[in-house]
Amino acid sequence: MKMLIAVLIALVIFAGCEKGDNENQKTDQVKITGKLSITKSARIDLKSATKVMLFNLSGEHTLADITNGTFSIQVNKDQPVGLIFTNEAKNFLGCLKLSEGIASLPLNYLNDTVSVVNLGELSTDGSVVSSSTNILTKFMNMSTDQIQGYRYANVNFSLLVQNPDTDRNGVIDLLEGKFLRLGFIYFGNGGNFNTTPTRLSSINVDSYRLMFYSSESSTPVGVTFSSLNGEINSYTADKKVLSYNTIFWSEVFPISTYLSGQCKVIYKDKPLYFDLPTFSGSLNNLIYVFPTLTYDSSNRLTKVSWKYYLGNSGKEVDATQILTDIMVQIEGATSRIYDSKNYGPEFTEDVLATPLPISSINTLNLAYNDIFGNHVVMFYRRQ
Repeated sequence: MKMLIAVLIALVIFAGCEKGDNENQKTDQVKITGKLSITKSARIDLKSATKVMLFNLSGEHTLADITNGTFSIQVNKDQPVGLIFTNEAKNFLGCLKLSEGIASLPLNYLNDTVSVVNLGELSTDGSVVSSSTNILTKFMNMSTDQIQGYRYANVNFSLLVQNPDTDRNGVIDLLEGKFLRLGFIYFGNGGNFNTTPTRLSSINVDSYRLMFYSSESSTPVGVTFSSLNGEINSYTADKKVLSYNTIFWSEVFPISTYLSGQCKVIYKDKPLYFDLPTFSGSLNNLIYVFPTLTYDSSNRLTKVSWKYYLGNSGKEVDATQILTDIMVQIEGATSRIYDSKNYGPEFTEDVLATPLPISSINTLNLAYNDIFGNHVVMFYRRQ
């Protein structure tokens, strides 16, 4: 457990540094256009939509007017965004959902030459708005496997897009000047090794940690997570204030206690409600990182290289647009004995400056963050 907690702290701190480093980068923009077609099956409230809003996982958002059902809105194309419809009262009326079940636009996959994404005629079914255009095929450089990898990494963000009013007061959180979201850190048993790692037949996520993010400048000393499975409390020591948000996280819990359906967070003595993904729909399809280990003639570890695979399908996948960073961590019998630097997703190996005897290694961790704020630690135990 001590090893897991140390890993988590490193991940959270690095995630904060990564966000801060990106804030000043200038990015190209793209124009999103579309025409909202209100049908008889449309939710009554959606007929009163006067504005469209785009927002990303950083809480950055922009609004544009809807005129005679049409809209045009400009946004940076460095991150995925959610597209939702609202009115003068700032109510949530509906959101765009692609045919693949993805409730976000993966703008980071846009072809370099694309300056306008025309969603075409938008039809409505309840609060779900669908495009007549196959967005991912027409505008994005995405293979079938990349779409699947994005779909499952994106699941928590998609749920937030569909529920942007977490305090249920009728007003979209961002339009009240706050951005509140829930996240997870997952721990996956990738396999075992003596000298050569053996991959398990399927990914085995055995524990997790809840994370709550608030963009507000004034936050309490702690929050409470609860669900039908019982109550989980955070601790004051597990609150971290970063330059752009505050993070609260729970203990590490076995996956048998995984929350399902909806999670309630008590924040400033008031409840917030977050929808949660199903276990099989998301955890079983996380990006799987599998290592290859290289030794010298004295049986000392000299290099760790790795490849990315798509969950349980076992297909190798290009994860450079989904992951933001990855790190190698090695545990000895009682403590951490090696940390690599943080690598970008385009890197696939780490050469140790000082080789480690195989006998000194207990566990090898490959820890990564993705563009949706998921934190995943794949660990491999030496037998």
